[in-house]
Amino acid sequence: MADLSIPASPGALTPEWLTRALRSTGTITDAMVTSCHIEIFGGGKGFTGQVARIGLDYDIAEASAPASIIAKFPPLDPDMRAALHHYRIYEKEFRFYREVAQDIALRTPCLYYSALHPESGESVLLLEDLAPAQTLNILEGCTAEDAAFTLRHLAAFHAAWWEHPRLRVMDWLPVFDEQAEDDQEKYTQAWEVFLAKVGDLVPEGIVPLGAKLRHHIVAVKRYLGQHPQTFLHGDFHLNNLLFDSTPGERTLTVIDWQVCFRGRAMRDLAYFLVTALPPDRRRAYEIDLLKLYHTILTEHGVEEYPFEQCLYDYRFTMLDLLYFLVMIIVLLDFSVNEEAGMIRDMVVERFCAAILDHNAGELLQE
Repeated sequence: MADLSIPASPGALTPEWLTRALRSTGTITDAMVTSCHIEIFGGGKGFTGQVARIGLDYDIAEASAPASIIAKFPPLDPDMRAALHHYRIYEKEFRFYREVAQDIALRTPCLYYSALHPESGESVLLLEDLAPAQTLNILEGCTAEDAAFTLRHLAAFHAAWWEHPRLRVMDWLPVFDEQAEDDQEKYTQAWEVFLAKVGDLVPEGIVPLGAKLRHHIVAVKRYLGQHPQTFLHGDFHLNNLLFDSTPGERTLTVIDWQVCFRGRAMRDLAYFLVTALPPDRRRAYEIDLLKLYHTILTEHGVEEYPFEQCLYDYRFTMLDLLYFLVMIIVLLDFSVNEEAGMIRDMVVERFCAAILDHNAGELLQE
């Protein structure tokens, strides 16, 4: 079968193209897609791409034929697409589903078809539609029980990849500090823009720390890229977690593997807790949740990583969360809708509160 072209958007999908794509991977064998019904999420203005649910009709019934799929594409905006392609986010997710997804301790969507043009960054993923599983409301945050359930899965995943030899041979999976110098330059340029955009939302104690951090981004990134390393999701927050409850069982599926790395485990854990729990709730349960995570690590065979080191790494990660906060506020368009603006305000509040609570600035070397 000749190589398929890569559609630019969900609207470019046709029954003929979908039939060929699904047949090329054995998802369907005899059936033919006769029509497709496209539901674009977020009005087609997602932060890092276009995502749509595609309902499928076939000419004949076939047991393996999915009734609907999720299709993912890069953003239409050429500047945003180029910027994201520079960071290889499409390649990382493409390679993750091709090479790793079937071997990890977390549930991920089934891959039906994928294609990537390495030079242009054009790509498409056709993935399992996991409805009725759904995300929890990130603005409300999750409960401590939800967080504990999630961290049990995350700890088992991290433990399975802890200092795993495969980490060193996956050339597409960068170390967390791979672009540390570039990150420091970008942060320096972004800091004043960040203050101009959301300075009225930022607590006073963050401003001197953020200014000082301009000279320490390389050191922060390098610390979090050091051993012990594990496989990091890199964007582990509630909008990338799908929860599904059936009688007697609850499942968790992790999506969006575009920014995976290898590095210190606390980067995933800190990012999750700070974004998932409003400040008062986080303060009440944070240490217990960290101890639970550490216990699961040790039960799964992780050695020579005492809880004191875990807690130090957690606090140190707050410095990277400040870097991350500045960059997402500057780079992403939070004006796409009202909810996006609310997410912006929530992220600023929760990140700043955690950074100050843990007095992360005292960990910076002069």
